[in-house]
Amino acid sequence: MKIELNIFNSILFEGLRPWLSANRSEEKFKQKLSPSFKVPKGGFDEFMKVMNEALKDHPSIIEGKEYIFEMDDNKISIKEADEDLFEPLYDIDTPFYHNSKSEFYYYLIKNEETRFMSYLNRVVNSCESQKDGQHLINKVLDQLKYFLKECQLTIKKTGYVDNKPFDEIPTDETELEKKNSDYVMKVLRTVIIRIYLEIQELFPSYLKQDILTEDDLWTKIMGLPSPSMSVSSKLPSFYNRIIKIFIHDKPYEYDRAVKLINESKEKLVNFSAMGKSLSDIQSKKDLYLENIQVLENLIFLRELYKEETNPGYDELLDPKRTEQAFEAYTTEILEKAEEHSLANKKIEVIDKAAEKLKVTDTNVKVKDVEFKPSIPNKINHWLKAQKEFYTANMHIDFSKLQKLDFAKIEAKMTVPQLAYLFRAFDEIGLLNPKNKTDYGKLAEAAFKTTKTDGIKTKSFNNKYRELDDKVLEFWQEKFLHLLDEIRKNKEN
Repeated sequence: MKIELNIFNSILFEGLRPWLSANRSEEKFKQKLSPSFKVPKGGFDEFMKVMNEALKDHPSIIEGKEYIFEMDDNKISIKEADEDLFEPLYDIDTPFYHNSKSEFYYYLIKNEETRFMSYLNRVVNSCESQKDGQHLINKVLDQLKYFLKECQLTIKKTGYVDNKPFDEIPTDETELEKKNSDYVMKVLRTVIIRIYLEIQELFPSYLKQDILTEDDLWTKIMGLPSPSMSVSSKLPSFYNRIIKIFIHDKPYEYDRAVKLINESKEKLVNFSAMGKSLSDIQSKKDLYLENIQVLENLIFLRELYKEETNPGYDELLDPKRTEQAFEAYTTEILEKAEEHSLANKKIEVIDKAAEKLKVTDTNVKVKDVEFKPSIPNKINHWLKAQKEFYTANMHIDFSKLQKLDFAKIEAKMTVPQLAYLFRAFDEIGLLNPKNKTDYGKLAEAAFKTTKTDGIKTKSFNNKYRELDDKVLEFWQEKFLHLLDEIRKNKEN
């Protein structure tokens, strides 16, 4: 089986070895450091143009438009696709580059990780069987372990001892080349550790060997003591990827969902802003908060709304979808509360609903999360407002409030048709009630239909949430007729 990691292979064994005479010119590498090489943007087509330009002196390394994975007698070729670039799941701690040559290798190694991981994700999804995927993943891990050993052997052979300040460059040319080579190997070693850990996290069901921690890679594979500080740490995108896998590919487990919320909250609480731009800090915080919001919505929909399957990640963030669940759930609570005439009984209904909602509570508390509009957070705020209202009106017997005293208007339509009319006006912003259940109360108080003298609030609200093809056809015809009437009025 052949796994293509050509750039890493070339840095270790072939034409990209940093100590070769052909790779010593500082000016040569300085010319290659374009902004797009250091910060890739756009899709894969643009990314590969930049990579090919940077490696034009070594055209055979990434020649062609395909990435090849050979599996026994089968060859899987994955063509480049103009898709989003793979975002690393781990942050890594690498020494800062000290000249144009070390800077070039730093970005080249990071970009090769992006390229390889993007292709690996696609090729695993293209495997015809679980067995093929297992074979592929474990061969990749074996090759990465081999590269780690070779990195360490090269570092030892180079024998560079850096006893100078990080920004001081040796004046002796031999020592400078040793420093360059030592730096490149250490960056390569760190990035390989990151790739290894990411593959284990992304493809746990494909592993046929023991999971290795970062400490294991140092001690068992490279034969070195673990560094005093870890060179890798999980990024917000790591939790985002794991959460998406949990939602889309795994069976729903309440305990697992809560655990993922707690982990995201812990990372948010301990979030380090050192050395990051303000925009980078905010984007990472936003991703943690989004992860928490999605998981809270998932728990609510599965545990309280009793949905039998997981909605997709994007659907769990869809305002229309979440608003529908919020309205349906709060309407049901309000209808139960209004069955009682005394405020203290209404408060009991509210308290029971709040108790049920504790299913989304977790051990770790984060103040910022209170302001993220997950369904349970919105319902909690709504319950608090309802309780405050009933508490302030404890002296009122709601059954004795004076009702509207006028003749009901006859609506020449069915209850579903009337309900959709209110819904249409609501959706285009012409009506804006405090709560959508108020439409049902208004319909009961003010309208009757040709088929019934009375409209029940609960029935109306149920019809308000439903979409019926016959009702839609009815209103399509009526609205078209209305447009004709408007045109006639304008002409007159």
